[in-house]
Amino acid sequence: MSVSHDDALKSDASLPLSCRTIAGVPDPSGAPSALRSPDPFPELDSFSSLTMFAQAEAIAGLIRRRGRTQEEIAARLSVSQSAVANKLRLLRYSPEEREEILSAPLTERHARALLRLTGPQRTEALRLVIDRHWNVARTEAYIDALLTGGEPPDTGQADAAVIAPSAPTDLTAFLTSLDRAIDRMRQLGITASCDRTAADGFMTLTIRLECFT
Repeated sequence: MSVSHDDALKSDASLPLSCRTIAGVPDPSGAPSALRSPDPFPELDSFSSLTMFAQAEAIAGLIRRRGRTQEEIAARLSVSQSAVANKLRLLRYSPEEREEILSAPLTERHARALLRLTGPQRTEALRLVIDRHWNVARTEAYIDALLTGGEPPDTGQADAAVIAPSAPTDLTAFLTSLDRAIDRMRQLGITASCDRTAADGFMTLTIRLECFT
């Protein structure tokens, strides 16, 4: 038995608004597209809160288990393909080396620089960088000297703590990631905003998201 389009509409009218589905007509519930089109990369939802090595593992898992490409992942994260490739290179570190790097803690730029070395040479350089609190520039200069046979910088001199000089950069990276997340939600049809105010040496972030109940 065939059912006319008018009969289908009459039948559907008796259903709750959220249950009506009419072909070719937008969802009358007004639900944003984000609720109808789930993120194809749910594994990356909390990406920015992961350690550098956990991020690399997440990317590797998407490539290995789901067949995603570096280009697809880079587009999802709003970064270049080379940034994804550099992240994957961090998986060359042993579990012990990863623990040392995170415990120090060293920045990802330190970690990438030290990857130019291998074996005992890298182990020795890693411990030296940690013990002397070298910044990235000094670390790279030392590695360059090792690889070219040049005169290494004075290994007996310690720099100021690694964390202090990198803090502004880390904050900028965090705010950039936050802005990208807000932009991503807006693209998906979710009303979102982030207001910043600074006073007395502190920054206050107020994030407003559309609430669906």
